[in-house]
Amino acid sequence: MNPSTEEIIARAVASNDADITDGMEPIIWTIHNWHDALQDWFPELPSTAFTQNQHIQMMVAANRDLRERHPAEYAKVLAERDAELERKESEETKPTAKKRGPYKRAVRVSRSPETWRILPNYPDYQISNHGRLRSLMRAKPEDCLKPRFSWWHGKAVAAYKLLDKDGRQRSRFVGGLMMSVGFLKPQTWMAKGQAETVQGH
Repeated sequence: MNPSTEEIIARAVASNDADITDGMEPIIWTIHNWHDALQDWFPELPSTAFTQNQHIQMMVAANRDLRERHPAEYAKVLAERDAELERKESEETKPTAKKRGPYKRAVRVSRSPETWRILPNYPDYQISNHGRLRSLMRAKPEDCLKPRFSWWHGKAVAAYKLLDKDGRQRSRFVGGLMMSVGFLKPQTWMAKGQAETVQGH
């Protein structure tokens, strides 16, 4: 037979009375320590014996009885808990130094001045020697486009969605765009791969 709510509240009050008698601070019940205490007091009590609302009502009644029976001790514990909460909040609101990740943006690393060139096959776009891309069709052309990363041979490579001369959307990698305007030179392995492709066809 499950204990009644009155028996549970009386057990909580008796537990606090015993702690105060032993010179300990009373326990202000929260929903977490309330469930733990119930398991200690009544190990056979199933977890579904009471609803969550019933647990909260019993917990509130036990705290109310504690406040009436031991107002000085209750006020002391409340003051200590409030001070601890204020300390945690002040620590969370303190400005913290930003963590520096393992990678930096190219615009911060490069010491060369940023220059822009119009893409030959996409005249509405400009690319810089820092690898940034901007659209001349935007209201603010100085706002750079954000790259999208695509998988290429098992690696995530930055790519952009562009509109060509015919208005068709194309996806192009940053490296290829920079080579098209002369910021980068084609690598030898690229020329070798193209030659093999031509011979294979």
